[in-house]
Amino acid sequence: MKKYSFFVILGLLACGQLENKAFDPNEVVFATTDASKLFFKNTRAFYYIKEELPQAKLEIYRWKDEPENEQHQLKLALVNNWRFDEAYLLIEPSEAIDLNTLKVRWQNQVQSGEITFTPGNKSEHARFAGLLYQQIKKESQFEILVNNKWQPFLTDAISIKAFETTVYDFYRLTERL
Repeated sequence: MKKYSFFVILGLLACGQLENKAFDPNEVVFATTDASKLFFKNTRAFYYIKEELPQAKLEIYRWKDEPENEQHQLKLALVNNWRFDEAYLLIEPSEAIDLNTLKVRWQNQVQSGEITFTPGNKSEHARFAGLLYQQIKKESQFEILVNNKWQPFLTDAISIKAFETTVYDFYRLTERL
């Protein structure tokens, strides 16, 4: 009986560490493994709409459930570059949002701050998404700068879940979490 209790406790601790593992969103990793891709395809891909670009050897995954009432959105595309064993996160803003001037400010019960997107490469997309992900985990409230006015952002459960889960799945694919 003690043997089984030990394995149950060990299993529970291992699951808890997966959620709470610390990471630095500024340190971006794109490498995937066969195991991480297999896990994603067998357990997580169901929640996404898959688009294949065979000539580019890319698979693009977008969250199925779209928020209906969120006017200012930052959707994420999870890209599997299977030829190079890499995964990327790409920010896909709604029409009103300009990636060249993208700023989000956040506030929680302890602190507040601002996250600025620097137009550039795939590393910047992943860094920005990771910083937002950290604040979602801290249950922060968000506003986004649109046409020089701060607008509420990530206000409904569907948009928060879509963003948070896509970033989480990216971190699982690249074995950061």
